[in-house]
Amino acid sequence: MPSRPSTLCLIFAVPVLLVLGRGTAQAEDGFGVQLGGGPIFASLDEAQGFDLSTKTGWLVGVLLGGNRGGVFGVETDFLYGEKGAKFHAPGSSTDQDFTQHVLHVPVMLKLNAGASSASGLRLFGVGGTYLDWQFSSKINDLDIAGDTNGFEVGWVLGGGIEVLRFSLQGRYTRGVGQISKDFDVLNAFDSNSKAFVVLFGFRLN
Repeated sequence: MPSRPSTLCLIFAVPVLLVLGRGTAQAEDGFGVQLGGGPIFASLDEAQGFDLSTKTGWLVGVLLGGNRGGVFGVETDFLYGEKGAKFHAPGSSTDQDFTQHVLHVPVMLKLNAGASSASGLRLFGVGGTYLDWQFSSKINDLDIAGDTNGFEVGWVLGGGIEVLRFSLQGRYTRGVGQISKDFDVLNAFDSNSKAFVVLFGFRLN
């Protein structure tokens, strides 16, 4: 039976192969490059014995592909930022911060709708998987990077609008691999990340 890390890597590898397969087709319509960033509102799944709330973080980086000149495309982003969660024990008024700094790499299929002109208004939907590489992980000032997994795989689904060189989109992400390795975050049996991301983009070409 395949190991859990192998299964998670396979989930991420499938859309990567789709990106490679679509590379030539997108080249004919132009390969889009955008600068993007925005807030991420993140938390964790239910954790036994703790009250969870959303922590506001941020992501910033580049958005590649998308095939804006066509109906169907593939997009891969490289976004660095901060995400996590807030939690406290029932009856306590003191919040604890779980914070991660990650490189967030979603690989998504993209469906474009609307004006065919490169300068017209277009709506789009995206869906696929993501991989988060962890650079640091803390609870308040306590470094727990060595006790958490160095990466996380999950799925992403969203949509947005693009006009001229500007875009605005929202995405929902959900991890499918437990965050903790030796340290059981929040004493939960299985605690995965979840987040809503708002991205503002500016197209360079």
